[in-house]
Amino acid sequence: MKTKKPKKNAEPEKKPEFQRSRTNLFRRDNGRYYGRAMAFGKVHKKSFGKLGLEEAKEAHRKWMSQIHGWNYEVGSDVPKGTTLADCMAECEKLCLAENISYDHRRYIRSRFKFIREKWPDFGRLMPDAISAAEITSWIERMRTEGFSPATVKGSLLYMRKTFAYAEEHKVLFANPMLKITAPAAPPRGGERRRLSVEEFDLILTEMRKMKLPACRRAADLAELLAATGARLSEIAGKKTSNLPGLRWRDVDWENKQLTLYSAKGRVSKGKVGTPRLIPFHPRLVALLEKLKERSHTDETKVAPASTAKKSLFGAVKRLHKAGKIKFEKLSHHDLRHMFATWAIESGIDIPTVADLLGHRDGGALLLSTYRHLRNEHLQNAAKKLKGKA
Repeated sequence: MKTKKPKKNAEPEKKPEFQRSRTNLFRRDNGRYYGRAMAFGKVHKKSFGKLGLEEAKEAHRKWMSQIHGWNYEVGSDVPKGTTLADCMAECEKLCLAENISYDHRRYIRSRFKFIREKWPDFGRLMPDAISAAEITSWIERMRTEGFSPATVKGSLLYMRKTFAYAEEHKVLFANPMLKITAPAAPPRGGERRRLSVEEFDLILTEMRKMKLPACRRAADLAELLAATGARLSEIAGKKTSNLPGLRWRDVDWENKQLTLYSAKGRVSKGKVGTPRLIPFHPRLVALLEKLKERSHTDETKVAPASTAKKSLFGAVKRLHKAGKIKFEKLSHHDLRHMFATWAIESGIDIPTVADLLGHRDGGALLLSTYRHLRNEHLQNAAKKLKGKA
């Protein structure tokens, strides 16, 4: 049997190229539409023949319903032509309808607002007209613009909820977020500002130099935060989270300890929070005795002020200008880190420090954040080992 020899200089036949019309629907140059999708761990393929675009979309919709086991006759319970903006609006309503704190509501609104502002075309698209590659490209663009991994990760969480809403209401057949992974945060070890006790005493002295009584009260609040390692809301209280703050009834002079209530882990609004005990130490006792002279009724707050932000900022700025400290800014939360650093450098083990700070991970976060301090502590401990060489 004779076989035809290929002609010399003959151009190879070009295979028809695929053009993506929508998610899982492709069109070849010959005008035929094809579907390719995964359902229940299996890849499905389907040829729809030469059809118009709208006819191919309808055939593709029925095929997707069939392989996923959905009842196409029932259809979606949302209007036809629903965009991602509509899905986002409904998803935001559902998230805000839950029994959550004021801060959580504000965070949810900020994440949806971030998506709308940083991806204006996102809301105009149909749920099945966006691919995982486009979402990945947006993530890279946000990272290039300097947004932190936590900001991008939080936005992706509510973007994921939006696509889940669309999938649940049968306006999306292939969820592109299944292939998306959130950006990992950089290692935190050694990044925290190390505020020594000596530097903190300089700041307190600078704050108490001011003649205004408010500055002195702010200095007492700052010292109370640093001596307990507490969050500002645990000491001064927070109405939106229903936290009363530290009151004199929470100070147990007999057992030498005080009780702090945290908004972390609250079940619902109206419940006070998770309590934890802080034992007395010499610096804390001296400060409490000083504050008790001013007001000591059981319902009175121990903290003499609700914030020390402005006074801290002014004192740190003056000391930095005089060349006495190296940093220019200091926040309430930095005082919490100072307490953790102080406790670890004093030889207290990591799990105990985690309990004092109210962490529930047994010290995993502290190990990653203060690993450099742990290594220094181990070096000093090794020097104390005695034995014959």
